[in-house]
Amino acid sequence: LSHSLEPHSMRSPLDRIVFPITLAVLFSSTAATGAAAGQAEERELGWSDTAELTLVVTAGNAKAQTLGFRNTLVRRSNTATLTFDVSALRADSLQKTPVAIGDSRESFQIIRDSARTLIAENYFARGRLERNLSTRTFWHAGGSWDRNTFAGFNNLYVFDGGIGNTWLDSATTTLKTFYAISETRREDVEARP
Repeated sequence: LSHSLEPHSMRSPLDRIVFPITLAVLFSSTAATGAAAGQAEERELGWSDTAELTLVVTAGNAKAQTLGFRNTLVRRSNTATLTFDVSALRADSLQKTPVAIGDSRESFQIIRDSARTLIAENYFARGRLERNLSTRTFWHAGGSWDRNTFAGFNNLYVFDGGIGNTWLDSATTTLKTFYAISETRREDVEARP
């Protein structure tokens, strides 16, 4: 928005009308945007849920199938946020091997031997609570459980708690830092020597 300062006699009557109308439109659109943003923040309070389901199937000499699920349930209030996360991943492979069985090279049958192998399996669950101490400071506590036998553990428990700072929190961007003490308990698939 630019407006040149000219001697009063050189400005047309239209300039004196357009400039204030432009400013009025600019201010009203800014106020409307601010009100819409306030309503959007208001709508975010309460329960929300996000779920993902994935299935990947490949075929060829070997067949592979990967099934995944993830769900995040969040409860937001003016002073606190409660979050629950669960996820699961399972992948297996089906290998078909042709085997010739017979009395001679001319008299045989081909049998396809199939073997299904589990190649990945992971389960995860977490709960977390954040509660504001002020507009920029909050405390948090949470715990999680993880099972990933391919990574070498049957159960992995993590408990944590501490404080944090909110540096930026808008409808599209959040920036937080956390300072925590945690405890980890691990149950391995095979006992460590």
